[in-house]
Formats: sequence, structure tokens, C-alpha cells
Amino acid sequence: NQDGYTLRVYGDGDWEFYRGGTKLSSGKVEADAEGKYAVQVHANGNMITACLDGQVVYSYTDSNPMDAGRVKLSSPWSVVYFDNLKVTTIEGTIPYATSMVDGQDDSVTYADKSVWDITKPGGGSADNWYRTMSVTSTAGAEFTFDFPVAGTGFAITGGNDGSAVLDVYVDGNLVAENAKTSSSGTRFETYTLTGLTNDKHSVKVVLKSGTLQIDALYTLGEELEVSGTALVSIESELPTGLTVLSNGRLPASALPSTVMVKDSNGEIKEMPIVWEGNEPDNFTNVYGTNDVVGVVQGGITVLGMPLTANVSVQVVPNNLVYFIDTVCNLNDANAPETTEYYELVKSMLGDQLLNDKFDQFKTSDNTWGLVDTDVGTKGWSGTADMWATGIYGKENKVGETISYDFYLEAGEYTITSAHQEWWWMDRPMKATVSYGDTVLDAGTFGVSGSNLSQLNEFTFTLDEAATVRYTITCTGSQAPVVSWLAVADENIDYVAPTPEPTATPEPTAVPTAVPTATPTAVPTAVPTAAPTAVPTAAPTAAPTQKPDEGSTPSATAAPTAAPTAAPTAVPTAAPTAAPTQKPDEGSTPSATAAPTAAPTAVPTEEPAAEEQPADSEEAVSSESEAVSAQGSGSVLPVVIGAVVVIAVIAAVLVFVKKKQ
Repeated sequence: NQDGYTLRVYGDGDWEFYRGGTKLSSGKVEADAEGKYAVQVHANGNMITACLDGQVVYSYTDSNPMDAGRVKLSSPWSVVYFDNLKVTTIEGTIPYATSMVDGQDDSVTYADKSVWDITKPGGGSADNWYRTMSVTSTAGAEFTFDFPVAGTGFAITGGNDGSAVLDVYVDGNLVAENAKTSSSGTRFETYTLTGLTNDKHSVKVVLKSGTLQIDALYTLGEELEVSGTALVSIESELPTGLTVLSNGRLPASALPSTVMVKDSNGEIKEMPIVWEGNEPDNFTNVYGTNDVVGVVQGGITVLGMPLTANVSVQVVPNNLVYFIDTVCNLNDANAPETTEYYELVKSMLGDQLLNDKFDQFKTSDNTWGLVDTDVGTKGWSGTADMWATGIYGKENKVGETISYDFYLEAGEYTITSAHQEWWWMDRPMKATVSYGDTVLDAGTFGVSGSNLSQLNEFTFTLDEAATVRYTITCTGSQAPVVSWLAVADENIDYVAPTPEPTATPEPTAVPTAVPTATPTAVPTAVPTAAPTAVPTAAPTAAPTQKPDEGSTPSATAAPTAAPTAAPTAVPTAAPTAAPTQKPDEGSTPSATAAPTAAPTAVPTEEPAAEEQPADSEEAVSSESEAVSAQGSGSVLPVVIGAVVVIAVIAAVLVFVKKKQ
């Protein structure tokens, strides 16, 4: 599965990056003739970086990092070879916990058990350590945790909604008042405190408001020293909600020229940042997003790489004449007045967009709209995600339809419809375009539990103005579904206004001294002057899959050995064109697990404190070399953690046969 951070690599150089099953980015690197690729994933606290052949292809700051777990190497039903897997620590981080105890351990004391809902060992979900959980929503509820071993901090784990606000006392002293917690999945950390002396401490936690769930507690080890000064993280808030037309570029004012950066000494300073990818040929993923990549000038990270940041930009097709964002049956009492994406498209295209509403029924008094008034509504709570809402045909039977009418002048048009499987059913469909006596086959497609999202595109030519009907018909036992529709006029060549020129700061020389660390076998060059350029390869077209995010990630216990230091250098490779079509992902992949921790077990008696090292929230790094795959569509997903903390995976993959 994809419970952690996954870097999926295809034989032709295409790649995809996932967080817990949600695709965050995709692109392409130069294809290797033998199908070999060096794969690295770095997890440094909340900074997640993916590399292929030494190039940073994606950098991601996770507001709720998945910060403990194991490494998994897997493939589809193809022959794939892996070699030189290494998991190493990262300087300047706390890579391990010194112990992990269950929330029912003797080292944990609840002041008033009557205000806690406590599930005893074996009585709760198998997803929780020892099947226990301690929950309270009572203000003033408190517990005490006595470190079983020396540590420099502690962490509370358990599935939480982030509502809990805490007062934290260490050895009788208030050290954190009104401390916020974060939303966390099962076995993930919701609150972490560091910076204590390496000793046995007594911690008291008082709930001020919200709800707190305690599954287990970590004591944290010592922070690894950094040789030299290295860049750690970008502390500035980066822009969000950026949009651009498919042939345009962002104005200079949209992206900062400097950011605040934290270094390994804890100092925060302003540094220049250069943005790459703000060019028309990068913004090609219409109806989706492309990234621009910022490279901080004047320093490198402890990994010997530039510090980078990715900012997603929503790409709006420049030749749209209709965009329909279906949400519900418009007769529903709670039907929205508009949607975010429709307003975005309308604001960028103005009167070129012929529909003045996000959706409507077709009547004799208008020129476009939904023909079927009896459609069903997929349950919804918001309209920000145009893929998450939609309508479905009234009946689950062959021949059930959903139709939209559009008035169009003579010309060439492309109609695009988006379909999402919300119930994990097999849902085959076909589409037709009709006007007058003409009926055109507009495609056969479908969605299912293994192919959750699908776009259908069809291009046709009108010799004269007409009202065109686009009909989606069920060809199986499940009703047709649609999330949104768009019509593009292929004769329009909209030219976006030219933004003000981007001011590019002068690059600052990068230190040539790389922090000392034990080199690995894979890298062949140490970066010296300017940092390696971050690729700007375009991600794929609209997504083809949106896996269910509701699955509960699994987790592992503590590792029994510390890995080696991080590599000091990585080779480089230039990205090439946009990725091509992926193979069928519906087959069940085989996997080779390389755990960094001992497997879990359900005890038969009350658990005691564990003193062996355990994965913690900061970072570990792993490397692997030489992989070979046979069969079309060979792919290697490298999954970082079910509950994650690794930092560098360097794997060389060999794909013997190219995708078809």
C-alpha cells in the first residue's frame, strides 16, 4: 500500500510522488538505456525530498509529517532488482527515540481516571499499540509520564484531530503553555517537545481544551551534531492558491525573491531564492497543477544538496468556452450558489466563458445545461475540490444516462468530462456527441476500485452553429457518474497579459565544503559551487487515480540498530519531456520489506517499558542500488514508512523492458 511517502518510478523515466495514496506531483527524468535509476527519498522532520539520479525532482513540506516507520520496496507483476539499500541518519536531527511505552504502561499515571475513557490492553483496535487507548475531552484532565530511560524530549502518539491544547510541565516547571497539537493518524505523533537535557525527566501534561487521545509515548534521543553550517528549512510561508493560464506565466509579484531560512545552528536569516519553471512550456497540466521550484541561494543542506521548495500552480486551459462544475442535483435545498474552481476560471477568462453559472438545468429559455433533472447527488461537505463532488444517474441499469446541452458556433471543439468512482464499484460507461441527425462515438471508458479517476476527451468539428448534446451512458450495472465537464474552442489562441518581468537575484556562491559524513557507494560527485539545478519537468496530465485516503496506516516498532551517516553527494541527471501513459495499476504489487524496526506483537500481559531505540520524528536516510525489471509497465514504488521517518533512499533500478 501507500501509507507513507511513495516515490514511484517507471522504466522510461516517468515518476510520481504520493503521500498516503494521494499523488502530489509527477514528472520525468532522462530515460536510462538500461533502465537503471538511483532513487533517494529524504525525510528531514517535515521536509520531504525526492531525488532521481541525483536531481531533486520534488520537495514537500508536510504540515503533519508521517514521522516513524519502515522502508518498503515493491513492484507490480514484473521482475525488478534492488541493490545497495541503505538507511542512514541525517545530521542535525533526532533520528531515534530511546524508548516507547504504551499509554497504559506503569510509567504513565492518570490523575483522575474518571475523566479518561481508558481501553485496557487487548480491548481495543488492533491498529493501536497493545490495542489500548486513553481518551479525554475534559478540561483539566492530566497525566504524568516518567521517562523510563534518559531522553532529550518526548512525544505523544495516537490518532488525533488537532483540537487539543496543552500545558506541559517538565520536572515541576511549566515549559509550554497553551501548546497546540497537530492532526495525526493512528500511531503518528500529535505533540512533540524537544530541547531538554539528556536525562530521566518527569513530565506532566494538562489538557486545556479539545480532545486528546493517547496511544503511546516516546522518549527522544540526542540530536546529531552537524559538521559545519548547513541549511535546514524554509521558515517563510510560501504562496498558495496560485493560478495561471496554460500559455502564461506568473507575475513576479506572485513569488518571493527572498525567504527566511533556518540553519543548523538554529539561526534564522533572510536569503535569496531563485524560482525555476515559471515559463509557458511548464504550465501544461491543464485542469491540474504544475510546480514552480524555488532554490535557496548561498548554502546547501547536510545532504550536500540545495534547499528547495515546490509551489503548486493551478493551470487553467486558455481556450475554454464552457466549464461546468457539477456538485449536486440543483433541486437540492442545499445546492451551492457557486464553486471555487468555476469562479477561478471565470475570473481568468471573463466573457470568453459562455456559462455564467457553475451549473444549471437546460430549459427552453437558456443555451446550455443539464438535461436530466432526476440525477442523484454524491454526498458533499465542500466544493473546493472539483473531483470530490458530482452527480450520478438515477438508476443502476444498462442504458441510464446523464446529458448536457451546449450551444456552439461553427468550429472545432474538444469536450472533456471527469469521472470519479466514490463507491469502489466497476462502472463502465460510453459517451456520445450528437447534434441534428449526427451522432458521434465520443469514447468508451470506466472507473473502478482500482481506477478511481478517469478523464474522457473527444474532439469534433461543427460545420455550422448547433446545440450539441454530450451524453454519458451506463454500459454495466452501475449508474453513470460525472464530476465536471469542459468545452474548449480549438480555434481560440488566447494570449495572456504579459506579467511584469521577474527580478532574478544574483546567485550567491555556494560553499564548496560539504558537511563531513560517511560517503556511500552510489554517489560519484560532490557538489561544489552552485547547487544542482532542480528539474522543471512537467507532471502528467490530469490524474488517473485517486486512491482512498481513509485507510489506516500500519506502523512498526523500534529499530534495533542505528544506520550510517547520510551521503555527501549525489550524481546529477537532466529531466526531459513530460511523462507518457502509465501501465495498469490495478494489479496487486509484490513487495520486499526492509524494516528498520522489529515487528509488532500483541502481548499477553501488561506491557513494560522498551529501552531499545525506536523510530522518532526527525530523520533517517536510506540507499539502495541496482534494480532490474522485466515486463511492460515495470515500476518501482519506493514507500517511505507506514508511519514514516526515513531520510535518504538511493536505489538504482534496472528496467529491462520499456512500457508499451
